[in-house]
Amino acid sequence: MSIGRILVALVLLATAPPVWASGEHERRLRVEIAVLHGDTRILIDPATPPLRRQGLRQRIRSSLGTLGMLARYAVQEGQQPQPGLRKQVAGLRVLFATKNIRAFALRLGQLKSSLPLDMSGFSPLTATPARLRTGRSIYQSLCIGCHQNPDRTQPNPAPDLFSMAAIMPRDEFVARMLGGIHGVHLTTLQNPFTDEEIASMTAFFDQAQPGR
Repeated sequence: MSIGRILVALVLLATAPPVWASGEHERRLRVEIAVLHGDTRILIDPATPPLRRQGLRQRIRSSLGTLGMLARYAVQEGQQPQPGLRKQVAGLRVLFATKNIRAFALRLGQLKSSLPLDMSGFSPLTATPARLRTGRSIYQSLCIGCHQNPDRTQPNPAPDLFSMAAIMPRDEFVARMLGGIHGVHLTTLQNPFTDEEIASMTAFFDQAQPGR
């Protein structure tokens, strides 16, 4: 397949409307909230470089659009997990658009606390030999090309997954794995892995982190 066709396929995958099973919209909503909360935490960290902040602002803006869509789908399917959810999401978009980042972070943290990600199957996690083999295989065949040596000259570099597993809150790390590649509009791809494959990768990343 030519490079041109590969790029076209990636763009189509990135822009295609999502198709999820019943109940998945609410789960994806919780995933998106957890990732947004983590991105906001990094954004307001004084140690975050300006270029990284620029990329995070772009990504958060894009994710807020996705969050609104997921909230709408959840309500339409009768899965509204919290009264006034769509109004809360709209309020977040206003706060971010008006650059009231502190209030945005506070409101987002409250929403995350009220809609936590279900960590069943991910915590606690047993690192069986089979899981470690599967996690290593997936990482070496599909992840290492971008994540082993992140390009720090980019606003949203592919992060080192071992470092993420070491320092990131577990629910946020799992949310990022479940959510797929979180870039901006044209670099956001849906997660292609099963929960068990993500558990296997998490166990593999953890093996290099004593005490986790």
